[in-house]
Amino acid sequence: MASIKYVLLHFRARDGLRAVRFSECLLELCGAESEHCYVSCSLENNKLVLQPSTQEEGGVLMTHPPFCPISKLPKKEEELLPEDIRSRGVNVGVVGILESADKKVLLTRRADHMRTFPRTWVPPGGHIDPGESLMQAVSRELKEETGLEIADCPAKLLCIWESVYPYILSMGQPKRHHIVLYYLIRSQKTAENLQKEMKLDAGEVGASGWFNFPQIQVVATGEYNESAEDLFISVIHEGTVRQEMLKSSVLTASAPESGDDIERISTGTRYALCQYLARMD
Repeated sequence: MASIKYVLLHFRARDGLRAVRFSECLLELCGAESEHCYVSCSLENNKLVLQPSTQEEGGVLMTHPPFCPISKLPKKEEELLPEDIRSRGVNVGVVGILESADKKVLLTRRADHMRTFPRTWVPPGGHIDPGESLMQAVSRELKEETGLEIADCPAKLLCIWESVYPYILSMGQPKRHHIVLYYLIRSQKTAENLQKEMKLDAGEVGASGWFNFPQIQVVATGEYNESAEDLFISVIHEGTVRQEMLKSSVLTASAPESGDDIERISTGTRYALCQYLARMD
């Protein structure tokens, strides 16, 4: 039997469990009547199993952007996708929104050379290795990217995002399709103390920053707030880490509809931080 390389998304319907096709919109699959719905998910035999749920049943909110290319992909264009893409299925990603004891949130800027979403600000995260639990995957990814140990920190599934790359059809045919699980992780250490423990992985991360409450509000709403202070970030430059100031325009920049992508906060991160603000103690 061939070994499992990736954890893929499966859907539990009334007639049983099946793999989700690359070209299937997850919200449509779950019968959503708008741009969001409540779902439950569990990891079973190296498969992430998705099924519709309700808020009352403890379901988690899942959404995608209104311009999601999978939901906008015409049937004729779907048939033109290369076979190696159409047969990929939907990959699974896990993300850790790490909150410090002084209520700051860690975001990282993806390295310039990354094939998908380069120079985009996101929380640390990545794939699930076969045999891992969801939280083991979150802990490993955070450790690999930032050097931080969070295994003993309390964590809870915050929300779910359907991610596609390129993120809009005007940028080209879809090449990657993920379901992304955002976990909220609460540390008992301050951002200053956590920063002292960090060791960024230059292979995946180009910079990092601790965002305070006013800055998170700006990111979540996309609207500038004068109470948001200048943000100093740690940037990897020629093998060393130095401090730079992040341009305030990055906090409010939106994904362009055409041309090259820009440095910005990812749309999924904005959504997740909106959910984070709604659940703050």
